[in-house]
Amino acid sequence: MITAVATTSDLDLHVHYGFVYLQPGSAEPIEDIIAARGGQVNGICGAAYPGRLAVVTGLHTGRVPFSVCIAESAPELAGDWEDVVEVSFTASERGYGLATFDTWTPLELPATTTYRARYCAFGMDAARAQDTRLDGDPVTDRYLLALWPAPPAAETIVRQGSKLAAYWHGVARTTPSPPPTPNEVPAAEASDAAEQARVWERQASERDLLMWGGTKPSEALRAIGPEATTLALSDLALAEHLATLDPDTLRHVAHWAARTSCERAGAGNLDWGAALGALARGQALPAPFDDHGTAWSTLYPSLRTTGTMTRHEGTPPPRTTIAPPAAALAAVFAAANDNPAIAAFGALNQAVAAVDDPQELYSDLRRHFNLD
Repeated sequence: MITAVATTSDLDLHVHYGFVYLQPGSAEPIEDIIAARGGQVNGICGAAYPGRLAVVTGLHTGRVPFSVCIAESAPELAGDWEDVVEVSFTASERGYGLATFDTWTPLELPATTTYRARYCAFGMDAARAQDTRLDGDPVTDRYLLALWPAPPAAETIVRQGSKLAAYWHGVARTTPSPPPTPNEVPAAEASDAAEQARVWERQASERDLLMWGGTKPSEALRAIGPEATTLALSDLALAEHLATLDPDTLRHVAHWAARTSCERAGAGNLDWGAALGALARGQALPAPFDDHGTAWSTLYPSLRTTGTMTRHEGTPPPRTTIAPPAAALAAVFAAANDNPAIAAFGALNQAVAAVDDPQELYSDLRRHFNLD
C-alpha cells in the first residue's frame, strides 16, 4: 500500500508490453493505450480518459524502478531526467492503484480533487533496445510519477531527450481523442449543450449589435425597443440623447415630428390641423383619424399599390422616400401612441421617411429642442 502523505515511494514494477496505468480501483481497465493519449501533445503520459493516466516505459517486459511522489505542491525537478511531461487529471475517488499487465499496486490519494501529474523518464531508448530485462540484468530505465493538487492546466512537454518519447509524441498528435464512455456521455452531452448555448448567445449578441449599427446602446435606448433602431442606425448620438428626455419633452418631440411632416404634406384630403390639435391637447384623434383604414382611404381614395424590387448584389440599395402625405398620416398615428418614447421615435421615423436628407431634419430637431 502506498500512503499518499507527501512522500515518495520507490517500487519495482513488473511491466509487460511497456505500460503502467494509474486508475481508480472501481474503474474498468483502459482497453486502448493508444487512444488514451489521443489528441494530446505528449504521448508518454496519456490523460484522454477522465480520471486515469496511461504511461509508457521503454522496457517491453521486466522489472523497472518506478517511483511515485505525492506532494502538496510542485516538487523540484531533478536535472538528470531525459524526458519530462506534465498533464492534469481529476481523481474521482481516493482509492487508486498502479496497474500493469499482471500486477496491481494500491495507491491512496489524499483527496478527490484535480492533480497535476509530472511523468519523468530516463533511459527509454536503451531500454527499448534491451526490450526484456531478466533477473540479474542491469537496470536500464527508471521512472517517476509526481502528483500534487493543482487547477487544471494545459499539458506540456518539459523535456524531450529520447527518440522513443519523440515517437510516442507523434503518435499522440495523429491519434483522435477517444469517444466518451457510457458513464461520461451525460457529461459530454451537457458540455455540448453548454457550448451550443454559448454559440447561440454569441450569435444573438452579434445580431443585436448589428441591429444597433455595431455599437452597444445604452439600457435606456434599448428599452424603447425597435422604434429606436432606425434613428440609432442613422444618428446614434441623437437617439441616445432623446432616450434621456423626460416624458413631457418626448411628447413634444412627437408632436413636432408630426407637425413638421404635415407641413411638408401640404393641403389634401385630410384636415391635418384637426389631428394636430387633438395631439396637442392630449385628446383622441378625431374622425377619420380614429380609424386607420378610413383615414388611408380618405387620403388616397383610389389607392393602388404596385412596385418592383431589384436586388443589387454587393451594394446597398439606394435610399428611397415615401410620399409626404403618406409620411404625415403615419407620423400622426405614431405620435398618438400612449408611450411618449415610442411616440417620439415612431413619429420621427415616419417624418424622416419623406425627406431626402435625414440629417437636415435631425438638425432642425436639435435646434428646436436645444439638444446640442
